[in-house]
Amino acid sequence: MDILYYGSVATGQRIVDTVASQLNIKYYAFLAERPGWSGAVSILGHSLGSVIVVDLLMHGGTTHRGIAYPTLAFDVNLLFTLGSPAAPFLIARQQVALSLIHISEPTRPRLISYAV
Repeated sequence: MDILYYGSVATGQRIVDTVASQLNIKYYAFLAERPGWSGAVSILGHSLGSVIVVDLLMHGGTTHRGIAYPTLAFDVNLLFTLGSPAAPFLIARQQVALSLIHISEPTRPRLISYAV
């Protein structure tokens, strides 16, 4: 059911606004607790959450398919996904390239590229 809500412009806008806002709030709270920190930021996205984060990273600061994607206040070094339908979403939308590291065999990670 959540996929249907995310696919709607009205609720999709609220979802990306809320997720971006919460990510920015958590980032600033982290910085406030650790003055001078300058490390890299990684995000873990699960299921539809991974699709939302991929969309924020791909479209931040622009409008795409009727949704104005906010910009995150930080750069994301790595995005880890679990149970992610991101690749099928991108293929269905006919969006361009996505590169993933497939780690089902942790001793032999390999790069997987999806391109449409």
